[in-house]
Order: sequence, then structure tokens, then C-alpha cells
Amino acid sequence: MSGPLRAGRRTKHLVKRLQPGEVALIDHADLDRVSAEDLIGAGVAAVLNCRTSSSLDYPNMGPAILADAGIPLVDLPDDSLFDSCRDGDGIEVRGGEVWSRGELVASGELLDPAVIRRETEQRRREIGGALESFARNTVEHMVEEQDLLSGRIELPPLRTEFRDRPALVVVRGVDHQADLVARLESLEDEKFGKVSRDGRSLLRYRARDYRIYFEAHPEGLLIHRVLHKNTIRDFLFRSNLPIDEEDGEVAKTNDFWSLIREAEEARK
Repeated sequence: MSGPLRAGRRTKHLVKRLQPGEVALIDHADLDRVSAEDLIGAGVAAVLNCRTSSSLDYPNMGPAILADAGIPLVDLPDDSLFDSCRDGDGIEVRGGEVWSRGELVASGELLDPAVIRRETEQRRREIGGALESFARNTVEHMVEEQDLLSGRIELPPLRTEFRDRPALVVVRGVDHQADLVARLESLEDEKFGKVSRDGRSLLRYRARDYRIYFEAHPEGLLIHRVLHKNTIRDFLFRSNLPIDEEDGEVAKTNDFWSLIREAEEARK
């Protein structure tokens, strides 16, 4: 398995820079499910981890998910590869060995998929101890941070007024993109809407005279276009469509979807 190296100590930031076919070098103890899914989504050829991918403390699903996707995962003994190689260097993974420019630059353990699955299942059966440890750590953290829970929190100055207004807090986690879209779609607020055609859907938010069209993205929301209401009316007028049924009729106009495709091409 070979490809250009792409290194990053924070996996959630690295996946934004990864290109399909690259070898990811990470610094991630107990690789979690969300990070593994992000790596798969980025199209990595292999993953080199300078930390233990699973410490056997609890059944973290990251290694098993990579194994199911057929992506080699190598645990390295240290992080020296961050210093000895640079982004873009050609990397070849031979078993647990890492080669670059014809030289052996690191040697670790290629995690066996069958062993990963067996150990994950074993940790699932022993999860009681992990849950007890988690509960204890949570209580200790609450005691240490009690001022944040019961005291007054000093926030930096904000231009947005939040008083008496609903706020949606999004936390990166399993299926958080789908949960976010479902929550937005369920809001009984005319400011939100949906534009759909040929199996694709975009969400719409009205901000005074502007329409913001967006959809779910691994990092949260991806805004495709911000259009003035007069632009929307122009689409409908030129297409001879009723103006009072904005979302449904906009979805029928080729001009609108052409703008969406142009925005996507510009980001590549």
C-alpha cells in the first residue's frame, strides 16, 4: 500500500486536508468511531498511528471500522515519523514497515482485522469496568468545574443577541450531520425550508432579504449560495413560475441548480 503522506496530530483537522489515496499519519490514542469514519470518508489508503489505537480500556470502534473498510492501520512505537517525513513524501506500507525513498523510516505493528474484531468483542463483554471508570471521572470533573455549572460564566462580547431566542448547539459525534438535518427540517419556522430535485435536497434559511442554501457536511454545515430575494424572483419570473410558492418552484429552475454546481466546482 503506497501514497503521499499527510500528517496531523489532530485527526478532526487532518481530515479536512486529506486527499483520496494519501497515507494519514495521526497521533490519536484509542481511535474513535467518528474519526475513523472521517478518515474513510477522506479516502485514505492507510493510517499510521503514533499512539496506541486501542488501549483495551473500552471497546472503541475506530480500529474495527477501518478494518471493515479494508484500510491498513499501523501502530507505531513513537512519533518520530512526524519529524523524519514531510507532507507529500511518497510512503509505502509493507506490513508493519514504513518505507520512503527506498529507506525504512519506521516500523510498527500492522493491526490484524480478525484480532481487532475479537478484542473489540471481548472489551464489549467487559464494559462494566469501563462504565464505572467513566462515571467516576465524570463526577470528579463536575466537582472540579462546579463554578461552570452553578456560577456565572463570563462570556466574550457577542454581536448576536441570544436573549429569548432559540439556539441549536451541534456537537461532533456519531451521525451528527443526519441529526442536525433532521432537527432543522423539523423546525416549525417559515425561515427554514427545503429545495429538492432528482434525489438531492438543500435546506434553505431566510435572513431578511437573503436566502441561504446549505446542506450537512462532515464538519457541520456547508453553505452553497447566499442569494438575494430579488435573484430568486428573477429565477421564477424567467421560468414563468409562481412567485408565492418559492421553495417548490425554485427547485424546478435550472438556473438555480447551475449556481449550486458552480459553487461546488469553485471549492475543488
